[in-house]
Amino acid sequence: MRSIVLCLAACAAFVACSGGGGTPSGGGTSPTAGPSAKPTTAGPTPTPAPTATPTPAPTATPGPPTAAPINPQLVFLNGANNCSGANQCFYGQYVALPGTNTQQPQITTPRQLAMLPNGDLIVGTGSGSPGAAIGSSSAAIYIIPSADGDPLPGTPAPFATIPDSLPQGVTYSAKSTLGPNGAIYVGATHGVYAIPYTTGMKSAPSGSITKIFQVREPDIQSGCNPPLNVTANPGGVCNGDADDHETTSVLADDSRGVIFVSVGSSCNACAETDPSDTRAVVMEVPLSGDLTSMIQGQPPQNTKWIAKRYRNALALAQNPQTSNVWAGGAGQDCLEPSPLPTVPSPNTPMPRSSCPAQPPAPYQDVYASNGHPYEHLDPLTIDATPAATYSSAPDYGWPDCEENHAALYRSGVTCSKSTQILPAIEYLPYGTIIGAVFYPLHPIGIYQFGTGFKGALFFSGHGSWHEDANGHPVTPPEVAYATMSQGGDLPLTSAQGNNFNSEGQWSPFLSNYQQPNGAMAGNRIGQPVGLAVGPQGSLFVADSYMNAVYRIRYGAPPAASAVRRRYR
Repeated sequence: MRSIVLCLAACAAFVACSGGGGTPSGGGTSPTAGPSAKPTTAGPTPTPAPTATPTPAPTATPGPPTAAPINPQLVFLNGANNCSGANQCFYGQYVALPGTNTQQPQITTPRQLAMLPNGDLIVGTGSGSPGAAIGSSSAAIYIIPSADGDPLPGTPAPFATIPDSLPQGVTYSAKSTLGPNGAIYVGATHGVYAIPYTTGMKSAPSGSITKIFQVREPDIQSGCNPPLNVTANPGGVCNGDADDHETTSVLADDSRGVIFVSVGSSCNACAETDPSDTRAVVMEVPLSGDLTSMIQGQPPQNTKWIAKRYRNALALAQNPQTSNVWAGGAGQDCLEPSPLPTVPSPNTPMPRSSCPAQPPAPYQDVYASNGHPYEHLDPLTIDATPAATYSSAPDYGWPDCEENHAALYRSGVTCSKSTQILPAIEYLPYGTIIGAVFYPLHPIGIYQFGTGFKGALFFSGHGSWHEDANGHPVTPPEVAYATMSQGGDLPLTSAQGNNFNSEGQWSPFLSNYQQPNGAMAGNRIGQPVGLAVGPQGSLFVADSYMNAVYRIRYGAPPAASAVRRRYR
């Protein structure tokens, strides 16, 4: 049996150059990790098992269950990544293994996560089955049985094949009447799909998947004004702006009996021309669905808008104490430095090649003066009542006046504080918030986090593709958290629309995904995406770069003998 080191072979070069984990940068003070928290130290290397030569698999065949330690380069909030003996600390374990040089990952491109009541974990994907190309007409979502189980989780396996592309959004509703025990909902490129659920089932019955809502239909060309002539330009590129968001996020809200559906914009910065008004929005859809839409290009009849002009609200999370629903996402790219040397015409998207170089961390405060809005999170259901028409929906200002009511992109624009939402939490520009979850205020599991984390909002920063003058991504990936009022929706530190105060609103929780300096500076080993909390109190993280899912627990790590490895 080969040691777990083999599972981390793809990251070994990065680990060798990292020199361990330094203290992460960012704002805020880390709260107490737990009732008996002690200083954390590096953990012991698992005892290697007898070596055996593995048989390479041509496709990703589900392997045995695993609770292998995650990449030791990753560091938790106090700069340590493991502990030894009986020390209490945060530690991470894979529940879906990344690939190696001889075997494919157990799940390809994991994205959003949904925890089922029995402890099984549903995993949405950005491609689906192993080897499936992005944009394929069908792709799989996965299940990890007993993901929070002890000592080992179950083996990841395909749960359902969705007849659509990019089935990244997943959620569960116990209140849905579509199945004996509720329903699982999946958000894909062109629709939302429902799967009737029976407690304990490990795959979707044949013929049970039903499309209940349509998005991005009829299709429109990305960022094109006037519309792109696809006959003359079959590549579909318009003015250098090919930033057409193709994923759909979903969140079931049983307190209201609806599903929140978030659809990104068709471009980086443009006036949307979607006749159904289902772009750059968050919508409320009945649990039974709404297929009255897309008739003669008209908007849905039984759907309400909870937010409009929100460029790409990828992360959706509900506070279980207040039932309020939060959204976080990605702001626009490629804004010119401020002051603008030239004012672009209102309908000319900025090509990616012209994105200005930005300073590397820790000089994030400079970003605001260079023309890019900060990313943000906001409790959608606090700010306004859902609107029956798009025109009266709560306005988040994209692309003219994102997050701090400053006219960012176009000349002749007036930003109104009376009509546009001022978000509650602001995050680093280009950080790209993809996943979010509230940690329970009263957890009952044996791996529950300490007092300072209870009721906190955890979110994943996917990191930037934008690079500085040295060719390094300007915003590194991380999992962060914001401490909230006791059981409420108010961050303990208010940004008040001021970008320069935002870093005190949140703190890094899991970081060092990107090398900060040295010969390997800028290289990454992972990018966190979806988040979920398990019944035992574990925090689950999907990683689309590492092609893995891991759980984070608080306590004393298990002995090496309790860790099952990939190969027998």
